[in-house]
Amino acid sequence: MADPRYCYILVFDQLAGTMLEVSEFLNANEEVFLNWATDMPNCFFIVSEYAAVDLARLFREFLPDRSRFIIADLDTDKAGSLSRATWSLIAKPKGVND
Repeated sequence: MADPRYCYILVFDQLAGTMLEVSEFLNANEEVFLNWATDMPNCFFIVSEYAAVDLARLFREFLPDRSRFIIADLDTDKAGSLSRATWSLIAKPKGVND
């Protein structure tokens, strides 16, 4: 049986890099970040089998000093205005190849 998959929100400051730089980092680590979507600046919704603390450790290696970010599990209470595709990814986290 495959490990459970979780959907996280990753929010980062401008010191962390551009949206393109962060997306390239996520794509370069596709064994960890199984899928991702974005609906707003400095924010990605990511699917992974790893815990948030492990994702944060890996993301910190990519970041320059003094940049700020948060990775939070979206399995609890949530509301907002996102695309239907993003809400679907949050509700049923799937990898790109699923």
